[in-house]
Amino acid sequence: MTHAPASAAAVPLSALLASCGRIVQALQYGVVLYAVGGVATASTALMAQGIQLVGASVGDLVPGQMGATEGAFRAFAGALGLGAEPARALSIALVIRMAQLGLAVSCLLVAALVRRQPRAGAGAGATEAR
Repeated sequence: MTHAPASAAAVPLSALLASCGRIVQALQYGVVLYAVGGVATASTALMAQGIQLVGASVGDLVPGQMGATEGAFRAFAGALGLGAEPARALSIALVIRMAQLGLAVSCLLVAALVRRQPRAGAGAGATEAR
């Protein structure tokens, strides 16, 4: 009978980090659910994240993924307690899209501002090596 080395981790770090990422996403969906007027609990936050994952998966079958996630939130509004106001459930997807767009634009701006300039001597050394 062989045993794992003493230095081997019981839970791989990559699996732990992936789980932490999903937990943070669930918290994000809980905040957005609360922001659109829903009741944010652990179960509804996980439900909202699950709806987003289903919508994104179905979106792979739709050209351009047009409206797949929004449709999923609309279809499962009752599961989030927003059955009487399905527009609020649909707005969850739109708020998340705006947050993603804002983050993408911010990252592009930061990348453009901190882009590294080539060193003065780097260009001359590269042509002499040829």
